Amino acid sequence: MLNGDSFSAENWNYNKETGEITINVENAPTQEEKISWKQGTDEFIVTYIYNTEEIVPAIELNAKNTINTYTENSVEGNVNKTQEITVNGNFVEYEIAATEKISKGYMYANSNYETQYDETLTANVIYKDAIEGIIFFKDTEAYNLEDGKKVQADTIYKTTKVNKANFNKILGENGQLKIYNGENLIATIDNNTQVDEYGNLVYNYQANYNNIKIETTTPVSEGKLIIENNKALSAKSTYNYNTQKQIRNIEATLIGINKNQEQQTKSAITTFEETATKAQVQISKKDLSTVVTNENVELRAVLESDDITDDLYKNPTVRIELPEEIENVNVKSVNMLFNNELQIANTTVEAGRIINIALTGEQTQFITDNNKGITIIVNTDITLKKAATSKETQITMNYTNEKAINLENAGVTTTPLNIVAPVGVIAINSVTNTSTGETATSIGSNKEEIELKRNAEKTTATYNQTIINNESEPVTGMKILGRIGTEGDNLGSTISAKLASEVGTTENIDYTVYYSEKADATDNLQDSTNGWTTEIKQNAKSYLIVINKEMAQGEEVNFSYNMELPENLEYGENLASTYSVEYNTQTEALNKTATPVVLSTGDGPIIEATLEDNTADGVAYVEQNVKYIVTINVEKNSCNMVIYSDRNLFTEVIYRRKLQSHYMIGGKICDSQ
Repeated sequence: MLNGDSFSAENWNYNKETGEITINVENAPTQEEKISWKQGTDEFIVTYIYNTEEIVPAIELNAKNTINTYTENSVEGNVNKTQEITVNGNFVEYEIAATEKISKGYMYANSNYETQYDETLTANVIYKDAIEGIIFFKDTEAYNLEDGKKVQADTIYKTTKVNKANFNKILGENGQLKIYNGENLIATIDNNTQVDEYGNLVYNYQANYNNIKIETTTPVSEGKLIIENNKALSAKSTYNYNTQKQIRNIEATLIGINKNQEQQTKSAITTFEETATKAQVQISKKDLSTVVTNENVELRAVLESDDITDDLYKNPTVRIELPEEIENVNVKSVNMLFNNELQIANTTVEAGRIINIALTGEQTQFITDNNKGITIIVNTDITLKKAATSKETQITMNYTNEKAINLENAGVTTTPLNIVAPVGVIAINSVTNTSTGETATSIGSNKEEIELKRNAEKTTATYNQTIINNESEPVTGMKILGRIGTEGDNLGSTISAKLASEVGTTENIDYTVYYSEKADATDNLQDSTNGWTTEIKQNAKSYLIVINKEMAQGEEVNFSYNMELPENLEYGENLASTYSVEYNTQTEALNKTATPVVLSTGDGPIIEATLEDNTADGVAYVEQNVKYIVTINVEKNSCNMVIYSDRNLFTEVIYRRKLQSHYMIGGKICDSQ
């Protein structure tokens, strides 16, 4: 036997004297020396034919099989069984089988798609001489509904085929297989029928038939005649959406008929699998930085609709939620691909990090061309919180569909996202001018500056320090050495401020704060020259915070204090503040310095003025009209400066005589003019 395709009298022998049947089959190599490795079962049907009438209540069967493999192993098996004999048994046994499960996706679409499935009709000819032909009658299939009722199924036949070798063995080379619709002959399959690449005689139906009858000529051999029908559910269903949802399966009925025995009725069930609404969320950049704005990051919502198991969409909504570490999402554009049936109704951003998209319309076509489904592309710029630590997190998308039969995972899908913060301890420095409410926050290498009002009364500023352990492990021995701005310090301060409150935190941690009036005090508490004390000093120029605990990975601490700022400040005054953090990992001592924050009155204007006249060599004569031109050049921005002429400046400057005319210059001068 070659790949299970052939079996003849040469493969078996019956010894009348011993009553033994010997069957030999071989998985022989092909002409290309290839061996079939398909998984399957060899089935042998033994038919007993008696020359006279005998009363045989049972047959004792003793079978032994030996399998020799290509790996030179031998496997043996023995079966001993007594088989009871049924009097007046059938000469032909009929069976029907069908595809076990199919999806209802195309049915719900009710559009251009046919749901195809297969059924197999089998006639097992047990005694050929007792029958004249085989008749398969296939009635219209039925849908079984959820409430137990039956309705006619929307099915049609696409092809009927029978293996040519099987056809010739059971029906002979002159055999025929005729297909009828009612009494109308549709086609005849014989040895002249076209053969496909798999050796099957195939008939392709030219019209839509939902019931057929197949008749054969008289069999010439015992064995199984196997007929395969390919069928389809009609693209346009006769039932509405609510009825479609109640359909649970298709029931196919086969009536087998031949002379000298009663007809047999067999059935096969094909179960419908319900569809599901499925979606994906994707991001073009898996790693987002806390240091810079992440520009042109694409978020994609894919509404899957490329497979028969998918629901199509009606008025869907999408809610893309980014993690809490996101400070702001700037949505620059929203576009949709692979769709012309849905429209974007509106897009909103909630809490700065949640994107809501509503669509209108109803989808009737599945997506093809190797695309998963309708794709919504949201182009964004994403800014993370500066205090965020490195971590693995995720984006969560919730989605809805008015046509959903089932929502996969309750309408929730996720995709991984990595928050990438600077390595080591993060030191954030900020100051708020309490009179204006303006805040400057420095992180990384960018120094931040806010305005300090000129000629104003005394005011205060609030300083905040945020320290986050972004090491991959806990740290110990943390010290925070801070510099309060002092005139002449190495930070560029031109004024001094007074400490107006203790340095402290509202968090429940164990810490100690020390103060020193030295601007360059070190963190050495044992060095008396540093002058460290736990008593608050108004004229303190440095502070030292000692954390008396281990800081866990990702842990954050916050400290703050208030400063009193001088009054009546002029242009060019600055007050800068910073701090450094020292700590220990398991292997080394490390430090991190925070970028300074600056309060500044800004630079004053630099003004150059020239005076010109129309005299010759600066000499004016009696009764001469002299024209004076004053040119003022402002080198730096001073939009608050208003320039006026002074009448007294021009009084009696020439020969002690009064000018005949005088002009006042008024208005603001901005930028370099």
